Amino acid sequence: MDSSLRICRMGEHIQKVFPTDTVLIGRPLDQVFRLIRPDIHVEWDKVLSYGRHIVFLMENRLQLRVGPTGKIQLKGQMKYIENKNMLWFLCHPVLESADDMISIGLHLTDLNLFDSTSDLLITGIHQEREIESAIFKQHLWTKKLPAVRRKLNFCHKKNQALLYSTMPKHIALLLQSGIHANSICECQPLITILFVYVLDLKSITHHLHAADAIICLNNVIILFDTIADKYDVFKVEIKADASYMLVAGIHDQSHMLEGNNRIEISSRRLLNIRVENNDEEDNGEEEEEEEEEEEEECNKNPSGLNATEIIAALSLDFAHASERTYNPISNKPFHLKFGFHSGTAIGGIVGTRNYQYCLFGDTVGTASQITTTGEIGRIHLSHTAYSHLIEGNRFTVEYRGQVHIKGRGATDTYWLTGLNKKISTAMVNSNPTILKCPFTNRNLTFR
Repeated sequence: MDSSLRICRMGEHIQKVFPTDTVLIGRPLDQVFRLIRPDIHVEWDKVLSYGRHIVFLMENRLQLRVGPTGKIQLKGQMKYIENKNMLWFLCHPVLESADDMISIGLHLTDLNLFDSTSDLLITGIHQEREIESAIFKQHLWTKKLPAVRRKLNFCHKKNQALLYSTMPKHIALLLQSGIHANSICECQPLITILFVYVLDLKSITHHLHAADAIICLNNVIILFDTIADKYDVFKVEIKADASYMLVAGIHDQSHMLEGNNRIEISSRRLLNIRVENNDEEDNGEEEEEEEEEEEEECNKNPSGLNATEIIAALSLDFAHASERTYNPISNKPFHLKFGFHSGTAIGGIVGTRNYQYCLFGDTVGTASQITTTGEIGRIHLSHTAYSHLIEGNRFTVEYRGQVHIKGRGATDTYWLTGLNKKISTAMVNSNPTILKCPFTNRNLTFR
């Protein structure tokens, strides 16, 4: 620019951004560009005085080749050439991204090799691609999230089902809340325990290969499990002698715990409630599933049977199903003994490696002896179980007589024969005997 601030020369790369028919050389600087910084009038003396210390920023006034919306900003310093009495504006375009460069019609080759603008643009392009890739992956994961969440919920339900199969649900919830396993011990005031003994175990293991014997026994156990799933019962264990143990009447006794355990349980439950309230929207599906599970549990005992009646109904189903299950050696139904007894027991988690819920007490041993002293294919029950069974008059029972039970001596026992269709009186057939019920204090007459 000369002293009148008319453009005398212009770099070819800057000229490229303007239309070819636009006259630039010889025009006043103020007609081609608008000075943005510093905020001064475009005059020779002022530009000359400011040029030594301040970076100038200018923007085009004339239309660019790309169209009327195109804008280009030039940033640099004014250098005074004394021997020619001219100002040289050494500048570079202000570009924030590659899109800005393309929008004004420039290319990387048009930029100064010794300027950092090209490096910044290249770095910006790489970062932009990385961001786009990250956003694309995020969209993909967002689309997959519902399926992943469904799969996670499915696996969680499977894990829960597996956990609930090894211990009662309220015990599992205590463990999940952080209660130490070996500190969980509760007294069950009234439960009913059913044992099923498979007497064919010795013949099966003697005549069949190990794998075939396991498959044969597994078929029987799966049949029992399928039937038991319809009732409100808990399978405690299967012993080495092929005895199948079920119990009804296990209830949450955590309210009876004292001291720090009760406080800890209450605080953890309160914390869980708060977490559930905070995540209420996210856990809508889980709450529906929990409601379905609770409804399913209620459907297992729609008639409101007590624990002894549940076991009685279950044992009848077992006995009927066992008639259709054949021993592959004898080609006859399996020889099974059924027996149950009611009473108190202590339950808790034993061990630290493989957690197992166990029941202890005289009730367990008595139920086992009631089963072993029974007969093949018949359902044997104790006098205590009978006392709870006749309350609803839903089943028919036969008086068997007295059986010697270790630790109890001679004890009255009974056969469960079926459902009472008339539900009026309990059917018994024996000599008339009057006994005092220890629970209701009523006279019980056996005929």
